[in-house]
Amino acid sequence: MTREYTRRNSDGSTTDCAAHHHYLSNSDLCGSCHLSTTRVPLSHAAGDVRRPVPNPLSGELVPNLPSPQDDQDRKLLADVANCGWHLIKVPECGSTPGWAFSVGLYHSFEHPEIVLFGLPIDTMHQIINNLVQDIRAGGSFPPGSQSTEILEGYTCSLKSVARCWYHPFLGYATWFYQGTEFPVVQCLWPDRDGALPDDSAFDSDLTPLQPLLWHAEPSAARAEALLHSVDT
Repeated sequence: MTREYTRRNSDGSTTDCAAHHHYLSNSDLCGSCHLSTTRVPLSHAAGDVRRPVPNPLSGELVPNLPSPQDDQDRKLLADVANCGWHLIKVPECGSTPGWAFSVGLYHSFEHPEIVLFGLPIDTMHQIINNLVQDIRAGGSFPPGSQSTEILEGYTCSLKSVARCWYHPFLGYATWFYQGTEFPVVQCLWPDRDGALPDDSAFDSDLTPLQPLLWHAEPSAARAEALLHSVDT
């Protein structure tokens, strides 16, 4: 199945793309993910009937999750119920990077959702999947921490995402949680010399690939071009 979404080009024109479900053969990848973009929170679900969904960690029914409107919604809810999480992947568009993020980690494991920008889509998918496996085993990647376990030979950092960025970049998660009352960490990867995006020595050619979403101001977050590319 497909779903249309729009990203805005640098010249002001827009490009319509199709969002696809991907059914993966590796069961560790939770059965499926899909390409998507922002989703306006709550508006499409106004007036629908809410139903409880089991928390995979405790087995208890958790009320007030959204009722599905289509097959993508049903697949996301099924993945969260059966695997604990689902992955959304947004492809790059022109000179602006793609990104990937989890949905369900906070619901299932009381761990912040994870978002990653600027690497190849399948690489981001694998990184987040590896992080989730560590979380399942009792690991944690809280905001303000660093890890040498994410990319071999390099240190990555985890930063808390300001909630003003949830709607433009994590729209499907706001639909799932019916608002912004959930934490998110951005996983930041270094350049070849090990400098991180918020270091002055970071490779300037890579700067556009990773916004600094702990800043609420678009210019400080280096998110202006990326924000312009998303039709919200």
